[in-house]
Amino acid sequence: MAKILTIQGANNPDELKRLAALEQLNDLPTEVLARLAELSQNEKAVGFFKTNFQYALLKGFLNKM
Repeated sequence: MAKILTIQGANNPDELKRLAALEQLNDLPTEVLARLAELSQNEKAVGFFKTNFQYALLKGFLNKM
């Protein structure tokens, strides 16, 4: 069943980035997507994506696994 979502961004390029990200997330298995949604409610987890330094640390850690 298809749903229609409204995507809002600061400007057109921002909206296109959001759309591309949502399209990639839509390809994930439902369980993985649900877990990411759960993490999005955790301010500490979200913090790792807000700064380039913390994101690089997380990405580096995951790449070493």
